[in-house]
Amino acid sequence: ALLAILYPTLFFAFQVFGLVNVSSSQAGVIQATIPIFTLIFASIFLKETSTSGQKIAIIFSVVGVIYIMYMNDIENKNTSLLGSGLILISALVSSLYNVCARNLTQRYSLFTITYIMTLFGFITFNGLALTNHLMNNTIHQFMEPFVHLDFVIAIAYLGLLSSLVTSYLSNYALSKIEASKMSVFSNFATLITNLAGVIYLKEQFHLYHLVGSIIIITGVIGTNYFGTKGKHSGKA
Repeated sequence: ALLAILYPTLFFAFQVFGLVNVSSSQAGVIQATIPIFTLIFASIFLKETSTSGQKIAIIFSVVGVIYIMYMNDIENKNTSLLGSGLILISALVSSLYNVCARNLTQRYSLFTITYIMTLFGFITFNGLALTNHLMNNTIHQFMEPFVHLDFVIAIAYLGLLSSLVTSYLSNYALSKIEASKMSVFSNFATLITNLAGVIYLKEQFHLYHLVGSIIIITGVIGTNYFGTKGKHSGKA
């Protein structure tokens, strides 16, 4: 239940309300700190140890994300303390989810964990939507979006692939590797987003995209390489 409250409930709530006040690029920079917070929480609650190489690699990956986001949003000078604060809380919540899930995947089946997480999200956000409609006397509009095919396709993708499947795969990964190693893969989202923009939206690919992508990939590989190397050294 605690895991489900953290993700998707609190994570999505803080993220959505934060994005009302800050740009997605600014949010991306803040979200890039998730691996750092995960590393800290994992060392405190799970007693996970990390090598100096891992710490440097994680920071390297975060720098790559921040660099791309900064260059994407270099002309946008608008910022909001409230919005930034909410996004920061969502990053903290996501980090705590990584730690809690790592612990729970050792004791419960992946299906059970993913089912409870999805159920809590379903109840919470449908409850909020229904409450909002009741307060505004618009309950008849609750099912209205489902008559539009583009909405159904979008919500099916977000609900099934982006939430359900992603949650299951994240939990599976956390059952196999340390939370600090797994969390750094989230920075690949920035790389994939930019590639998708170039391929599907015909957006321009700049040199800084390539530089930032190399930094991110190097950081992710380094985090897992130095973690494995540290384990072997410990055994030796």
